[in-house]
Amino acid sequence: MSYQVAIVGGGLAGKALALALADTSIGSIIFEREKDFYSNDNRVFALSNGSLRILDHLKLLEELEEDSYPIEKIHISYAKKFGTSLIHASEENVDILGRSISVKKLNELLNEKIANSELIDIRYGDVELIKDQKQGERYQLKYHDSGQHFQFDPALIIACDGLNSSVRKTLGIKANEKDYQQIASIFHVSAKKEVQFTAFERFARDSAIAMIPNGKDHYTAVWVMNAKGFDQEKFRDSQYLQSAFNESFGKRLGPLKVKDNTSFFPLKRSISELSYKKNVLMIGSSAIHLHPIAGQGYNLILRDIAVVAELLGNQAKKNNLNLKQFLNEYDQWRHEDHQKVSTFTHGLGKLSSGSLPFVKEFFGLGLFFFDTLSEGKNLLSKHTMGLTGRMPKAMIR
Repeated sequence: MSYQVAIVGGGLAGKALALALADTSIGSIIFEREKDFYSNDNRVFALSNGSLRILDHLKLLEELEEDSYPIEKIHISYAKKFGTSLIHASEENVDILGRSISVKKLNELLNEKIANSELIDIRYGDVELIKDQKQGERYQLKYHDSGQHFQFDPALIIACDGLNSSVRKTLGIKANEKDYQQIASIFHVSAKKEVQFTAFERFARDSAIAMIPNGKDHYTAVWVMNAKGFDQEKFRDSQYLQSAFNESFGKRLGPLKVKDNTSFFPLKRSISELSYKKNVLMIGSSAIHLHPIAGQGYNLILRDIAVVAELLGNQAKKNNLNLKQFLNEYDQWRHEDHQKVSTFTHGLGKLSSGSLPFVKEFFGLGLFFFDTLSEGKNLLSKHTMGLTGRMPKAMIR
């Protein structure tokens, strides 16, 4: 079978992309180095209303809903400061703002759908990007398996190989990087008080906490702290972690009990200087990697995927792949969304690091006034749900 599209990277971005392409009758082949990458991943994604529409379009949402939890409200506050803000789904004319979905469950479902698709092939092993010796204006892929080498010559190569993209490096494309000098600690907690369907964003002097609800009194906590002086060994002690976390988050949910060990991730922003070169397109973290405090990473990826599938699907109907037209239109379409989300998450990253002391002094008061301005809240909520600007058809209701 010949493939018009080859996807380098079989993570959640690459697999979802292959399924979106299959939905438009476009076949693809995925190359992935590791087979069970998500088998022990205990993270939870807070997927926005816009992302849920995309998953619904791909006929994935119904099966994910059983193990997900709706988010109807987002409570924003600043520790020891006056003023809070509450974003509510009912005020935005949507049933829910989003859902918390298990990364492990999502990966399992994507694997199941791919295994049952006649339009998707997946190969595990090493793959490298090479220049076409006959046509220097394009790239091919060389796949290594059990000592043998196989060459693939797809019309389009899409890199979904993550933050440290080998494809981007081979292309010689630089990335603008910002090291936030922060550590994200991720773990699960149970709460004494029950506040249904509510996610929390809480900022402090030099840290920030996102609480994603997994059930009536269970949350996934993402605690962002300064890396300077951070002692991982202390935070691996569940009793120390529990005590420190309760002190930082406060008493809004009553005593919080840590349910498992924590995972640590250094935080940085990375934005590729180009989104494509020749016949290679980059999406996901290979193109743009964000600060996680606002939970926008995979939501942005799903919008990228929906646009790729729509544009290629339109060309497939004409039986004519105009690669230059596709790449230019994709780049122009997605530029504004990438820029807005990057600026928004970067600002929150700086706020949580303590690098904006003047803003912090007035943040609580700002929240108070923001909560009274329906237009401002509406704009922010629509932005975080991905329901602004030009949207792919998969998101339009």
